[in-house]
Amino acid sequence: MVLDDIRMNDMFDFWKSLPYPKLELTKECHVSGFGFFLYQSDSNPNPLNAYREALQNVFKQYDLVKVKQSKRNAFISLIWKKIANRFSF
Repeated sequence: MVLDDIRMNDMFDFWKSLPYPKLELTKECHVSGFGFFLYQSDSNPNPLNAYREALQNVFKQYDLVKVKQSKRNAFISLIWKKIANRFSF
């Protein structure tokens, strides 16, 4: 998978949370970030599952259990809105 602009907005948090082998090429490509990661699966790729896995990693990274309920709900709502904008359910 190739990702552009990994150093923009919250994209770098997503990039850091990826549990796959990855290579960042920001210096070689451009300042807003560029990288690729290896995602292997025995089944056909499913973008929704990939987003779910990434969200789980972000939740672990930010330890949302310790965040106040109102902030946690706002964060989760924002993430799901971003996902909904990419996929039609």
